[in-house]
Amino acid sequence: WGIDYPPLSAFLSWLVGTLAQRTHPQLVALHTSRGHESAPTKLLMRGSVLAVDLLVYFPAVLLLARARGGSGRVRALALAGLLLQPALWLVDHGHFQYNCASLGFALGAEALTLLASKGGGAQPCGSPAPLRLRALLPAAFLFCLALNFKQMSLYYAPAFFCHMLGLCLSRPTWRGRAGTVLALGLVVVGTFVLCWLPFLAGGAPAVRAVLSRLFPVQRGLYEDKVANVWCTLSVLPGLKLRANASASHALRLSLAAVLASLGLPAASMLRRPSERAFELGLVCCALSFFLFSFQVHEKHILLALAPASALLGEAPVLVGWLCAIGCFSMFPLLERDGLAIAYVGGLAVLCALVAAARALAPADRDTDRDADRGLSGENWLEGWLRAG
Repeated sequence: WGIDYPPLSAFLSWLVGTLAQRTHPQLVALHTSRGHESAPTKLLMRGSVLAVDLLVYFPAVLLLARARGGSGRVRALALAGLLLQPALWLVDHGHFQYNCASLGFALGAEALTLLASKGGGAQPCGSPAPLRLRALLPAAFLFCLALNFKQMSLYYAPAFFCHMLGLCLSRPTWRGRAGTVLALGLVVVGTFVLCWLPFLAGGAPAVRAVLSRLFPVQRGLYEDKVANVWCTLSVLPGLKLRANASASHALRLSLAAVLASLGLPAASMLRRPSERAFELGLVCCALSFFLFSFQVHEKHILLALAPASALLGEAPVLVGWLCAIGCFSMFPLLERDGLAIAYVGGLAVLCALVAAARALAPADRDTDRDADRGLSGENWLEGWLRAG
């Protein structure tokens, strides 16, 4: 098993490789294709990324922009933020990856979960409304596809789990709650079995071969220069955890830090599931894993930037700064790929987008919230996000 990703990534690689074998065989020639670069190679790879964009990412962001609700102006800004946020297209179209597939599945799951939330959760009068299972079950299916395309989609798992469980618990009867949880469980198990079927047929050795590459604990706390807590602490004397701490100790420390940072977002989504709490919770959970988890890569900041970009209409300055800093944190990677000029162009597009959002937004919501509103519910999440 030669790749570091789950089965769906392998299936897509096989499809692209089969196409390359027929149209440009030098790209996939055994051994001799290493280091091969040519104009047809770049055209084929960029075309394959565009195809995934058109099939997965674009429909997902269109659905999310519609599902979020609000005025047409806010929806348009959310769509613009999701499509023009530069970090994703710099990595996918310059570094040649398919993050648009896993992020598209995850954003599609977010959209369907928001649609389900419009029919469930606590209402102002205190009585729960009927839950839209027709939206919630496909949301679980799409999120499982995201997990089976790139395992880093686990960054979103606490938010999806807590919000969906909170929606299930808001149902009026125990039978309804148990039935909803059972239905979600069947969808999750069935999707995973379907994705892993070729490897399950190969027995335990085939499954272990894939899992050992999905979670490479032996690689250490982080890779290269990552803008997270552990890499930042390494510049201080005596805090070079990657060199001084064993892998097991570093793993336990990072796990404890992630769980501690997830406490408030998870509690908020479980206690009172709402659309706002879920949207902020996705960003908070992704940031928690990026800042504190084990084996973090520069590109993992994309998982926080994707759901945050949908909030451009409500918080243009906060989202703009987050996207700009996220792009800057990947600059060493982008520079190695010869993307310095594209990086500057992407930041220019981002600045223009934020300026337009500030001009079009109904009100500037980037100012601090009134202190007398208290720190409860979604306000905890907003405060955590600003601190992050």
